[in-house]
Amino acid sequence: MPLQKLRISLSLKPLSNIGNINYRGSFAHSMNKYSAKGLLNTEAGNVQLATTIHGKNIQGTINTTDLNLAKVLEQQRFWNSKHEH
Repeated sequence: MPLQKLRISLSLKPLSNIGNINYRGSFAHSMNKYSAKGLLNTEAGNVQLATTIHGKNIQGTINTTDLNLAKVLEQQRFWNSKHEH
């Protein structure tokens, strides 16, 4: 049976939309298990995360503070209720 190639096409545009990223927190690796807990500060808002990756499984929590999804995704249908439109 021949190997099949998997092609994945990802757009990096949302990453460029959030501007500079600063991370303060921890990152650990043990027995094929990765974990990260910390705060991402971006120009589009802040993201507090606590995640674990083990094989193909990802588990965690993500909390945001004033994350501007309209800016990240370039979709005006996402809007912050603090702003009038």
